[in-house]
Amino acid sequence: MSTAPKKKVLRVPAKTHLQYLQLFNGLFELTTRELEVLAAFVTLHLHLKKTGVQVNAFSADLKKRAAQELGYDDFNHLNVYIKRLHDKKAIKKVPGGYLINPLLIPLGEDEVVFKLK
Repeated sequence: MSTAPKKKVLRVPAKTHLQYLQLFNGLFELTTRELEVLAAFVTLHLHLKKTGVQVNAFSADLKKRAAQELGYDDFNHLNVYIKRLHDKKAIKKVPGGYLINPLLIPLGEDEVVFKLK
C-alpha cells in the first residue's frame, strides 16, 4: 500500500507590486528600499506594457518618474539601486537597458500559491 506524499499548500495574497516582490525576496535578498525601488519600476513596466509603448522601464525619462514617485530630487540616485538590483539578479542588463527578472513581474494573480512537498 503506497502513501501519497504529503504536501503543504500556502496561499499568500499579493495586493500590491511591493507585496508581490516581498514574496520572492528570499531568493534575491533585497533591502526594503531596493524592494520599493524595484516595485516602482515594475509598476512602470506593467503600465508601459498595457499601453503598448516600447520603452525600457529603466530609461532616463522613466527613471525620472520613478524618482519622483519615490521622493528623490535627483533621478541619478536610482543608479545605485539599479546596480544593486543587477548584482542581486533581480534585473538583467540587455542592449538598451535592463529587464526585470520574469519571476518578479506579476501576471494579474490575486495570490501566489507555494506547494511544498
